[in-house]
Amino acid sequence: MGALRNRRKTQFMQNKSRTLIAILALTLLTLLACQTTALLGGIMKNNARPAPTRAVSKSSATRASTKPKATSNPNSDYAFVPSATPRCTAGGNSASIVSGQILENGNPVVGQRVQASAGEGGEPISDEPAESDQSGNYQVTFVCDGRACDASFWVWLVDEDNNQISPFVKFVFDSQCRHGTINFENP
Repeated sequence: MGALRNRRKTQFMQNKSRTLIAILALTLLTLLACQTTALLGGIMKNNARPAPTRAVSKSSATRASTKPKATSNPNSDYAFVPSATPRCTAGGNSASIVSGQILENGNPVVGQRVQASAGEGGEPISDEPAESDQSGNYQVTFVCDGRACDASFWVWLVDEDNNQISPFVKFVFDSQCRHGTINFENP
């Protein structure tokens, strides 16, 4: 009877050991699978095509490194800032438009360059930025497949070397927003 009890006890311990080994093996395989998934996800992400961006010039790289802390005025690094909140009104379906006026010390700025893109900091939509007229007025027109664009676009001011000199201003064009207005000023 004692031998039978010892054999059952031995079998019980062997079964318990096998179960524990199986649990440890499954845990190890699960961890390995998670790491493999994360590794593959990282590889796939690194192979993804990056969004187009404009190369940072030396002067804008210097400006970026001296930006104030978040509690400071985020527009203090720019020569021009929006003078009010952007507005947008409905309009026709032939084009989406952003227009406004550019002032310096209350006077119109003639020939100020205005650039636009389909992404904040993205590749400009034109090699030739729009320019302000004798009254400081400018207009940027967006046409997509022969019609008004239904998408997000950003506008900003650039200097003669195409360096950004104002913050990006976003407009989301749709049937309710066809004509955006934003004025810039050099305070």
